[in-house]
Amino acid sequence: MFIIFINDMNINLNNNNEIYAATFLFADDTQYFIRASNTNSLSQLRKDILDRSDDWFKSNSLQMNDSKTQSITFGANSDRGSTVKFLGVHSDPRLSWESTLRRLGGNCLRPFFH
Repeated sequence: MFIIFINDMNINLNNNNEIYAATFLFADDTQYFIRASNTNSLSQLRKDILDRSDDWFKSNSLQMNDSKTQSITFGANSDRGSTVKFLGVHSDPRLSWESTLRRLGGNCLRPFFH
């Protein structure tokens, strides 16, 4: 039922035939994927999308959870420090599998050492 409730979120973010972001909804999680030609445009688009999302949530008597809101910039020159989780896959800015494999390896070995 919840997914029906939030089904128009993508339409509200991508209005006037301008595509602001690809929106992915899964249960009560929402992810936006934004592409821009430079970091200044990306920062402005990210701010615009978060503002529009917050407006949409408020107009529908919902609240965005700021403590769960994450942002990551992918690219060859990006810092490797942060990761985000998307449907169980941990991604770093360079899109390597390192952080996901490290977590999976630890989880697979845990039963043998407890």
